[in-house]
Amino acid sequence: MLRSCVEVVTWAATSALAQNVSADELDRRAIERRAVGADTWGMPAVNCDLMRQEMLTKTTAKENEILYSSRAKCAPGSSAG
Repeated sequence: MLRSCVEVVTWAATSALAQNVSADELDRRAIERRAVGADTWGMPAVNCDLMRQEMLTKTTAKENEILYSSRAKCAPGSSAG
C-alpha cells in the first residue's frame, strides 16, 4: 500500500513537471508570480509607512518611539472602517 502511494505521488510530481509550456506562457506565469510577490510584500510596507507618518504628524511621538493605541478605530457593529 505504501509503495503504491509513493508511486502515485512520484507520477503526479513528474507529470506536472513534464508539461510542454510555451515561452509566452512561462513569461505570463513569471509576471503573475512577481505581481503576487509585490502585493504580498508591498501592502505591509505601505501600511507601516502610513502609520508612521500619522504617528509623526498627529501625536507627540518622535522617530524610534513606539506608539500604542488602545482605542478602536470604529465602534463595534458600525458599518464604517
